[in-house]
Amino acid sequence: EYARRISLTPIDNHCRNVVHIYSSFLWRVPPVRVYNSLDGNPALDAMVKDADLDGMGLNSFMKQAQIWSSVYGNVWILVDKPESNATTRAEELQQGIRQYASIFTPENVLDWEYSRQPSGYYDLTYLKLLEVEQKAYGMNARYYIREFTKDTIKLSEYNTEKETTDLIQEMPNELGVVPAVWVYANRSPVRGIGVSDVGDISDLSNSIFNELSEINETIKLSTSPSLVKTPEV
Repeated sequence: EYARRISLTPIDNHCRNVVHIYSSFLWRVPPVRVYNSLDGNPALDAMVKDADLDGMGLNSFMKQAQIWSSVYGNVWILVDKPESNATTRAEELQQGIRQYASIFTPENVLDWEYSRQPSGYYDLTYLKLLEVEQKAYGMNARYYIREFTKDTIKLSEYNTEKETTDLIQEMPNELGVVPAVWVYANRSPVRGIGVSDVGDISDLSNSIFNELSEINETIKLSTSPSLVKTPEV
């Protein structure tokens, strides 16, 4: 009965409305980017057209990051580049090897660390991410853990049955930095955690959902079939 009541109750998703209305104001005018010496770079042009290697342009990618940061409070954007055996930049371009960006929502960010530099600047020195390899329907997914420091990048596979982690690959971090940035909706006192734009409106949306359920149930109970007879019957 409870499951039936839930399935029959409509939900007016005010959280989605608030997020998309706010996003429409931000993206009403497309951003203008100045690339300076990188203008005309083939790898950069390719990333602007396809930022995540999944057909999403840079503007659309950043819009998605802004929307999900409004929902979660913050997201992480990681920039990575596939491995290649190419010896020159031209060979990499011919093979389609270039940098790309990925969005990680908070439930996939297992750990991070900021270190304060002598200048007072806080530098991201460690990041631990969970990646899930999607499988066909009915097949078990595979879980991978990626750890970034300024010196190394580690890739491990997590065994859910044994609850163990097996190191697959460890390579030097040639960039010398953790290639990730924290994109927040609103800052909080804790670095790496943001404040969601829907924290308050979600309570209102939940209240409306409950009230609609109560109204629906009241109407059904008050209109239940009944026989009206005189006392002599």
